[in-house]
Amino acid sequence: MTQRTTISTVLGSGTAVAAGVAALLLATACVSAPTGEGDTSLVETTTSSIPGYTGLITTQDYEYVSKEIPVELELAWGVLPGIYQELGIPVATSDPTKRMVANPGFEVQRIAGSRMNRWLNCGTSRTGPMANAYQVTLTVQTELKEVAEGTTEVKSLVKGTALNRSTAGYQVSCKSRETLEEVIADKVAEALGAG
Repeated sequence: MTQRTTISTVLGSGTAVAAGVAALLLATACVSAPTGEGDTSLVETTTSSIPGYTGLITTQDYEYVSKEIPVELELAWGVLPGIYQELGIPVATSDPTKRMVANPGFEVQRIAGSRMNRWLNCGTSRTGPMANAYQVTLTVQTELKEVAEGTTEVKSLVKGTALNRSTAGYQVSCKSRETLEEVIADKVAEALGAG
């Protein structure tokens, strides 16, 4: 079964944004932590410089996608870094105590041989999907948790931004299509003969 945890997004400027951010933070406080007592919600606030806007503030939410697989936690942890490598995701962070691997941001044009539009929705321009035409910076994080004996939850976060390579345009936020998260969980299961 796949589970999702989502927090809302606010976009605007000036006092309207301040009110929106306050509402977002209040809403965030009401969202249950997705993986345990030590978790914090991932809400990032940035100030952008976009022509026609002054001090544009964007709060972007990120979504975890979880899937339970019928394998032991330690066995899943043993193959997870190799799955990242197989997909072409460099492991920049590895935390054995949290059973977590991640890359907080790397430039990429393809994952597992597929163009980025398979994994991310960055919007569409007149030339087609921006995930394919723009330079994508991708963040991927996967955590493992034992939910029962012989059953492991594989919880992944995928987010990205896209930047037009041919102009001095601004970055656009990209939403995960929830396919890469599924592929990571399925490949962990398959590597252990449970797929």
